[in-house]
Amino acid sequence: MPKEEKAKKVRRVFDTYRLINEGEAVTKRELADEFNVSLDTIKNYVSELKRYFNVDIENDGKRYIIKDGGDFEDLKNDNRISTDDLISADDVILVISALIQSNAFMETKMSIIRNSLLKALPPKEAKKLKAMLVFDKTDNGKDRIIEENVKKIRSAIAKEKKISFTYRDYEDKIKKHTMIPYSFACDLGKYYIIGKRDDTKTLKHMRIDRIISLEVTEVAGKKEEKFNVYNYLKKTWYMFGGEETKVVVRFIKKCKKVVIERNMSVGHILREDDEYFDYEFICNGTKGIKLWLMGFGGEAEVLEPESLRNEMKKSVEEMMKIYNN
Repeated sequence: MPKEEKAKKVRRVFDTYRLINEGEAVTKRELADEFNVSLDTIKNYVSELKRYFNVDIENDGKRYIIKDGGDFEDLKNDNRISTDDLISADDVILVISALIQSNAFMETKMSIIRNSLLKALPPKEAKKLKAMLVFDKTDNGKDRIIEENVKKIRSAIAKEKKISFTYRDYEDKIKKHTMIPYSFACDLGKYYIIGKRDDTKTLKHMRIDRIISLEVTEVAGKKEEKFNVYNYLKKTWYMFGGEETKVVVRFIKKCKKVVIERNMSVGHILREDDEYFDYEFICNGTKGIKLWLMGFGGEAEVLEPESLRNEMKKSVEEMMKIYNN
């Protein structure tokens, strides 16, 4: 399919969602007439919305009804606002660059997102940027499994039901789990489900690509009302979970900018002088922040909790044994 036809198709898939959602065209025939295409083509557009954007669309025999907007849920259409008011060319470049660097989307969706964002740029600039950012959709079996699991988990969260799944951990051990799903997260291109397992008191993070099979149960599973994934992830380091813990670290002065500019963390300066400053973090467990602090070497000293301080000392001693041989 020529590039122009691909871009046209992407635009029509988005427009299919918009027309149904706004009630302007809700039957296959109305949509087919709107785009001057066949009924089978409209069926394909609807399938794309379901598969790639998790849109829950039903057909009652007469018309399409959107039950769940999926990835479009938070998108609000306001004809009083122009496209230029919503997003600029600089915004598009920054968003695409951030998506590539974060690996926050699977390859099956990146091409669609890129093409849609590039429409906000002048044609020449869009063409140049598109040639730089090459990531076309691929037929990746692993991505399809992840997407299917994500779809089921989203359904469980919406219906407030528990999920049951078989999981292969990092040691290659296989175990069955039941969990109340809370939300999703992505770190270094890996997708996680955040939730409370039946066998634990604290929230756990499970890699979605390590889930062998997953089913939505009929058992009620409602997450805590106070849970906010944005605030929760501010206290999460490298996707390690655990009990909420206060960690106090003494850094040498030159580390101040690096520490306080880490925007995805909860913390503040307790005291400082000309040489050092003491910084308090609030963390979900200490495993993740320990990895981060090890990178500072002798420029950071853990003051609290004592358990983490002892872990740091042990790690340093073990490193010394290795490097002294």
